[in-house]
Amino acid sequence: MFDDLIRRRSVSPFALALATFVFAACGKHAPQPQAPKQEPTAAPIAPVAPKTEPAPQAPTITASAIGPAQVNEGDATTLMGMATCSSSAALSFAWSQVGAGPRVELKTPYASGTTFKAPEYSVDYELQFELRVSAPGAQDATSPLKVHVQADDDPPTAEAFVPPTAECGEVVALVGQGRAEEPNQPLHFMWKQVGEGPHVEIEDADRPQARFVVPEYAGKRTLLFELHLQDGVNPDVIARTHVDFECDPAYASLPAGSERKFPLVDVGGIPLPRGKWEFTGSLELAPSDDKQGALATLRFEYGDLVAAAVSLGQNGSHAGLRMFGLQRDSVETPWYEPDVSGKRELGDWPADQPLAFEFTWDGRELTLHFGPPGARDKWPEPPYPITFPLSSRPKKFVSTAAGGVVSLSDVQLVGR
Repeated sequence: MFDDLIRRRSVSPFALALATFVFAACGKHAPQPQAPKQEPTAAPIAPVAPKTEPAPQAPTITASAIGPAQVNEGDATTLMGMATCSSSAALSFAWSQVGAGPRVELKTPYASGTTFKAPEYSVDYELQFELRVSAPGAQDATSPLKVHVQADDDPPTAEAFVPPTAECGEVVALVGQGRAEEPNQPLHFMWKQVGEGPHVEIEDADRPQARFVVPEYAGKRTLLFELHLQDGVNPDVIARTHVDFECDPAYASLPAGSERKFPLVDVGGIPLPRGKWEFTGSLELAPSDDKQGALATLRFEYGDLVAAAVSLGQNGSHAGLRMFGLQRDSVETPWYEPDVSGKRELGDWPADQPLAFEFTWDGRELTLHFGPPGARDKWPEPPYPITFPLSSRPKKFVSTAAGGVVSLSDVQLVGR
C-alpha cells in the first residue's frame, strides 16, 4: 500500500512516518518489536575432587601360645603356637624362655610347636616362655605363657663303707657317700652306732668320713653303724654297714700306769699292746769301723709289709737323726725305703752321746720325743710335733744296726 501512495503522489517522509505510526496504533497486525533472544544458561557446577585409591593397610597378626598350666618335674612338655594373619603372607614362629627359673632346652624353637623337659629341682618353680610370630611387612605379634612345675622332692641316695674286719685298738674309718637328686640341694651327714655291740666313740660323726677306735672286748663281736643322710625335705635316707672284730690276747692293752720292762730286746722285736702307751728307752750306737760309719734303726711295724722308722746315723764325729717310711714286697723279703717315704731330717746329734727316746701312742698317732739320757723334763721341745704317718696302730717294735752294734737300755712300756 505504501508503494501505491508513493507511486501515485508524492508523500513526504514525515507523513509516511505518521501514517506508519497510525497504522500501527490502530491495532492492525503490525510486527511487535522482539527482545533479543537469549540462550538458556546452565546452573553453576561445583568442582569435583579427583578420585584417589585408599592407602594399602599393613597386614596384622594375632598370636596365641598354648601349653599346660602345670607339669611335674621330669615331664616332657609340649607347647603349641596358633597365629592368623590378615594377608596371605607366610608366618614365622620363634619360641624363647624368659624370666627366672631353671633353664630348659627347647627342641624346636623355630617351629609352631616345641617341647622341653622340666628340670629336676628341690622346690616348685615357674617357667616363662614367649611366642613371637612374624610375617613380611607386618608388625611382630607376641604371646606369653607360664608353666608351673611341681617338684616331686626325690630323696637323696646314700652309701656307707667300712673295712669288713678289724682288730681291737685299731682306728677304723667310716666312709660315707651321698648324692642329691635335686640340684643345689645341701646334704647333711650323721653317723650313728646301732645294735647291741660294744659302744664306741665316733669322731667327726657329722661328716661324710668319720672314725672310731675298736674297743677291747673278749671274743668275736660285730659293730653296726648307720649313715643318716638328710636333705631338709625328705625323711632321713639311711645306709647301713658293719665291721667284725676280735681281740688277740697277745696284744692286750696295758692298764693305765702299769709297766712292762724289757731288759733284753729280742731280735724278733717287741709286740706292742693295744690301747694307749709310752715306749721309752735309750740307744747307743758303736760303729765297727769309724771310717765306714754305722746306722741304727728303730722300726715300728703296723702291717706285715709297711713300717715307720727313725734312724741314728753316725760317721766319724758326726751323727744325725731322720724319720722315714719302709715297705717290703713279702714277709720273706727285706725292708727298703721307697721313693716316696715321707722322710724328714730331725737334725744332728752328738756322736759320743747316747740317745734317749720316748714314743707315745695315743690310739691315733705315734709321736717321738728325744733328748739326752736323764730327766725327761729337761728335754728340749721340738719346734713341731714329730708324728709318724701310720694308717693303723703299730704292732711290733724292732731295732736293727748296720756297720756297728746298737745297744738298747731302760726299755719299757707304760700304759696310759
